[in-house]
Amino acid sequence: EYAHTTYQPVRKSRQKPTGRRNWLLAGVVMLVLVFAIPAFLLAINFAQPAQVSVAIPEPMVTPAIDMTYPMESAPDAVHTHDATTLEKVTVAAALGSVQVEPSEDGNVQIVGDPVFYEAVRRGNTLYIENVEADFIVKIPYHVKLEIKCDMGNVVLYEIVPQSLNVYCDLGSIELHNVSAVHSITLEADCGSIEGSLQGAETDYEIDVEVDAGQSNLSDAYHVGFEQVKLAVTADLGNVNITFEE
Repeated sequence: EYAHTTYQPVRKSRQKPTGRRNWLLAGVVMLVLVFAIPAFLLAINFAQPAQVSVAIPEPMVTPAIDMTYPMESAPDAVHTHDATTLEKVTVAAALGSVQVEPSEDGNVQIVGDPVFYEAVRRGNTLYIENVEADFIVKIPYHVKLEIKCDMGNVVLYEIVPQSLNVYCDLGSIELHNVSAVHSITLEADCGSIEGSLQGAETDYEIDVEVDAGQSNLSDAYHVGFEQVKLAVTADLGNVNITFEE
C-alpha cells in the first residue's frame, strides 16, 4: 500500500522589470545634479571674500606747453607796430631762436604767438622782451637793431639796418647776405658765427677775436674807404664769413 503524498505548490514572487527601474534611477540622479551643481557653485561664490575693483588712475603727463592760454592767442599771429618815428628795435630772448627779415611795409612786424613774448614801446625804441619761443621779426631799413639771445640761434636774412648788434650766449649766429649802414657787432660765447655779408671785404673795417676756434677773417683796415665797422668775437666756436658783391 503506497503512502499518500501531498504536493504543495511553490509560490514565486513576481519580479519588477529591471529596465524601468534603471531609467527612473537615472532620472532622479540627473535631477539632483541639475539643482545641486548650481547651488554648490553659488555657495562657493558667496564663501569667497568680495573682490573690490579699484580703478587705478593713469599717470598724468605734463604737457610741454601750458594749454590754458587764451583762445585768441594763436601761433604764427602777425602783429604790426608803427615805425614812422621808431629809431631802434631791441630783442631780449631768454629761450628760442630769433629770425630777422626785412619788412615789406616799412613797419615792424612780429610773427609768433604773443603768449611767449612782450612788445612794449618806450619813446623811440620798441622792446621785444621775455621771449620764450621761436619767432620772426621784420624790421624796416631806417632802424637800429640789437638782439640779446640767451639760449637759441639768431638768423638774419638780407637786412641792412643803421646798426646791428647781436649777442648770443648759447647758440650760433647765421648771416644771409646781411649788412649795415654804420656798424656790425657780432658776439657768440658758445657757438659759431657763419654766413655772408653784402659787399666786398674791403667795404668793412674788420676786428676779429677768436679764443677757441678757427676764423677765416683777419683784422683789416683799408685807407680811403668809407667802411662799415665789423667787430666779430667768438669765445668757443668758429668764424666763417664770406662776402657777396
